Order: sequence, then structure tokens, then C-alpha cells
Amino acid sequence: MISNKSMAQSNPDELVDLFFKEFKKEANQPINSIQKIKNNFDWARPLLLRNNNKEIVDISLDMIGKYNEAQLINKLKLADKFFIYSYAIIYSERPLRFKLYVFEANSQWKISRIKIDEDFDEDAYALARIKN
Repeated sequence: MISNKSMAQSNPDELVDLFFKEFKKEANQPINSIQKIKNNFDWARPLLLRNNNKEIVDISLDMIGKYNEAQLINKLKLADKFFIYSYAIIYSERPLRFKLYVFEANSQWKISRIKIDEDFDEDAYALARIKN
């Protein structure tokens, strides 16, 4: 049996889909879920979890409510092997924004960083610029 720990993804979209499939398992505790992914998957080993350039503090279920879904806001290609995905993570009490920094090195896609915040303005401005 081949372990998911070392399975390489053929493109960044597949990796992000796998991330959210795993995240959903314990999404009501987002920090714990992300830490478990980091510990269990080789592609998440380089992962840094940041909030406003500081190590993130735990987000309690009381603050955000129960997980509903993850919705893609924007995918930004910075280079052939480097993308930033912005997602709205919808909870019952309020949404969070996850920015996933995805890169390819040695023919393997990896997530290098996840930024968690509630600053959807940045994405709204970027989408408004695209439409104009």
C-alpha cells in the first residue's frame, strides 16, 4: 500500500483539492487540522502557518462556528511554479480567508505557507481591477 504521505500531485490544483479534502476532516478546529496535515503529509512539511506575520494563535470554535465549506476566491500565478490561492472558508459565525502559497520543487508540488485572516478587501480590490 502506498502512503498518502509521499504521493506527489501532478499540478497545484490537485494539491489544493487534497489539502481541503484533508482539512475538512477536522475543519471545526482549523489550526489543529492544518497541523495534522503538516505532520502527516510530505507535501505540507515546509508549511508555515501565519497570521499578520506572526505565528498564529488558536482559533476557537466559539469565534467562528461550525465549518460549512471552502470557496475559491482567486488563483494568482506568480511564476510557472508558484501560485497563491485565496479561499473563503465559510463557518456558521464568520468567514476566514486562507491564502495558500503553492510551489513546485524537484517535480513535487508543496504548500509553503498558509496565511489566515479576515481581510477580504484585498481580494475584492483585486477582482474589481480585473473586471475594469
